[in-house]
Amino acid sequence: MKRRTLSLLLAFVMVFSLFPIAAGANQPEVGHIMSLGEYPALKLETDMVISCPEDDDAYVTFTPERDGTYVFHSVFSGDTFGELFEADWQRLDSSDDCDNHFFHDFYDFCITYELEAGQTYILAVSFLNGDAGDMTVRVERDHSYEVVSEK
Repeated sequence: MKRRTLSLLLAFVMVFSLFPIAAGANQPEVGHIMSLGEYPALKLETDMVISCPEDDDAYVTFTPERDGTYVFHSVFSGDTFGELFEADWQRLDSSDDCDNHFFHDFYDFCITYELEAGQTYILAVSFLNGDAGDMTVRVERDHSYEVVSEK
């Protein structure tokens, strides 16, 4: 009887281990979970080259000093994809191709989002179509949304 119960319990554990836990559905695979301080930090208006593995994401963080609208984008890196998360892995936005061809290559991602000063955000980036290699990413303040006060 003990052997059968143990076999059923083991089968139960194996079956349910195939399904993701709902609370962690937005998080990267277990091998990628690190504390926020272990991810490279993007600096405002500074290009960062990130090595992206094949068929996988690379992660960087950004903590704005001021409230405002910011634009995350790849810089002529090929067919890229980006996702922006809060520090608790709540997904905020994603981008495949950039609509603004004047400033970006069509295949670059670009995410424009209102951020809160002092909060850390996570940017997950990857190449589409299974590519791997180096990707250049950048974050800038989007001044087009700022209100100019009259004196």
